[in-house]
Amino acid sequence: MEQRSKLIKIRDFIVRNRFYIICGFLILVRFLYCVRISGRQSFAADEMSEMGFIAKANSLKDILMYFLTVEITNLPLFALIAAAWYRIVPWGESWLLLLCEILTSTGILFVALAARKLKDDTAGYFATAFCVISSTLILRCDMEYRCYSFLFMAIAVCLYLYICRQKRDGDEGLHGKGVKQELILGAAMTVLAYAHYFGPLIIVALFVADVFLFLKKRLGIKFVIPYMMSGLLLLPWFLLMLKFKEKSITDFWPSPPTLGSIPEILRFVLSYDEPVYVYALIAMLSAVVLVLCKIREGKFDWGVYYPLVVSLWVIWFLLFGVFVYSSKINIYGSIWVDKYFISLIPFIVLIMAFFASVLTDRAVKPDEKELRGMSTVVICAFLVMYFGLGNYYHDVKEYTDVPLDPYREAALYLRDNAPEGGDIPLLVPTEGGAVLGFQEFYLDHYGLGDRIRVVSWYEPEAEEIVKNSDRFYVFDVRGRIEKSEEEAAEVLKTYKPSDSVKEYGLNYYERSALR
Repeated sequence: MEQRSKLIKIRDFIVRNRFYIICGFLILVRFLYCVRISGRQSFAADEMSEMGFIAKANSLKDILMYFLTVEITNLPLFALIAAAWYRIVPWGESWLLLLCEILTSTGILFVALAARKLKDDTAGYFATAFCVISSTLILRCDMEYRCYSFLFMAIAVCLYLYICRQKRDGDEGLHGKGVKQELILGAAMTVLAYAHYFGPLIIVALFVADVFLFLKKRLGIKFVIPYMMSGLLLLPWFLLMLKFKEKSITDFWPSPPTLGSIPEILRFVLSYDEPVYVYALIAMLSAVVLVLCKIREGKFDWGVYYPLVVSLWVIWFLLFGVFVYSSKINIYGSIWVDKYFISLIPFIVLIMAFFASVLTDRAVKPDEKELRGMSTVVICAFLVMYFGLGNYYHDVKEYTDVPLDPYREAALYLRDNAPEGGDIPLLVPTEGGAVLGFQEFYLDHYGLGDRIRVVSWYEPEAEEIVKNSDRFYVFDVRGRIEKSEEEAAEVLKTYKPSDSVKEYGLNYYERSALR
């Protein structure tokens, strides 16, 4: 009898928590896969910059000043977290990327919770499945030691808290008397504001949406609390950046977008899975039709349908706002960078999951709960098996099998082959943080700190080294030096390297052998 009682308790526990068990299982499998493949690739140039920002040689003040003076196109919160993580865990790409894998997994959970809060468990299951099959999330969030995993998580948390506010009933709900909830949302928005500059853009879009609710008398004046918190806490940083900056905030490297860039960005966000892309467009169009029909019928549920409107608004605000800025207003300071639009994933997935749940409702009668549950499991399993496994093998595995920028491989080669005698310059076509990052994270770790000294190709010292140094290395990442039009590059073309590793772009020159 006692054994039977324990089994009943276990069954009841599983039934009560089946949502967390199923979603947690999918997220855990994805997490373990990411752990398994992390560290295959060397860190790339952008990650070398990140390692330079947070180098152990830098103090907290050094890190903050770097973001205030040079790295003004990024915000410092992830770098501070990454710096602490770097100083705690053992050396290695896999250990560092564990932070990003945890952040991304947490973000997926909050996207699932947001969909569940908005609609039902079925929507939460679909949201989890759509995130799990995404190769874009794996490659750009889990497999990059940069801020995008943190940005994704911060947006997911804000979206969940925003929907919770919309779903509250009575005086604690749409009339804005839940001060505690507003403060929590404000704290989440502050984290988002410091995660990436797309964070404040999303906050502005949410603020406009809430102003509309306020004008419709669906929110009280306390709705401004989260926006005041995040705005006032970000303002000092922005003013300090304007004071200390050493670069223009209106100049940036990306090319201006064209109209074709908009569908291309959406395809990128959806991992270039054409069926998923088509379904996402249909789901967004259906959201517009559904909202208009509910308004016409007088059955518009603000707690259910308005978050859909807000999600659509944020998606198109970011797409067209950034497009107009980058293509018309400031073509020399375009911010049209594919990775930045990872910001759209939580909102797009929410809409996709909502309509997947709606379609399931239409396909199954309300009294057939078991059939509905089985249908959801089958569809999610199909998504994971067909799209997920395909993406994991063809996109993720093939991408991570080949080094993007072979910094680690070059460092290992130098460890085994570099001449003794110390202080040999190594010219690399990067600058700032990437120079320090490469030096500390790879060269110093492999015991080359006394033998190899990294020098930026863009420093005046580089030309002096090419013309007069007795010996030096050139590590031409992505062929940038070869394509350079500087005088030093022309001089270098007249030299024949004493040693060369073409697959790494690594060449060694000795003055006695130069011609």
